[in-house]
Amino acid sequence: MEEIAEIRKRKLSSVIALVAEKIESSEVNLQPQWLAPEVFDEIVAAGHQLGTNRLKTLKDVLRPEITYDQIRLVAAHLRAKANTIRA
Repeated sequence: MEEIAEIRKRKLSSVIALVAEKIESSEVNLQPQWLAPEVFDEIVAAGHQLGTNRLKTLKDVLRPEITYDQIRLVAAHLRAKANTIRA
């Protein structure tokens, strides 16, 4: 994603926000190589416990090295899965 941001002359956070939107709308799937498995698992566990509507709530309980961008991607993934189940 860093390469895309550089090519498009965008901030990395802007590219990640766009990808998260695409994940949430099920246009793109979260790719395993985008996150370390333990980071993914930790965010998923927190998301199931606390919900995914407020990223700050998740950030506050996760390890400091887990970024908002990582949380944003996994939260979008969890919301997409929840929307699929409801449909």
